[in-house]
Amino acid sequence: MKNKGCIEIITFNQIENVEQQQVCNGFKQLDVFYKNFDGYYGMDIAKGEKGQWTLVLRWESKELEKQASANMMKSDETNQFKMLVNPKTVVKNVYTCIDIN
Repeated sequence: MKNKGCIEIITFNQIENVEQQQVCNGFKQLDVFYKNFDGYYGMDIAKGEKGQWTLVLRWESKELEKQASANMMKSDETNQFKMLVNPKTVVKNVYTCIDIN
């Protein structure tokens, strides 16, 4: 089996009194920010029935994901996104992807 990058899965609830379009605009801002990093392969977004958001980000490696995430947390460029997230509800996991062929 060969390592095939990683996926970062983040779940969270948005803060109260925020419209869905504001959250979607925050996702766009986050995606634009991450596109500046080599090894970022994109993002999928889903919303659960109880309003919980799930982001699935694809990366070339765990090291690149860790560096990009640290930069995102420090950056003012992603404030629009960060201000929409209820920090008490955030759950993040990073998994190594495996090529079984």
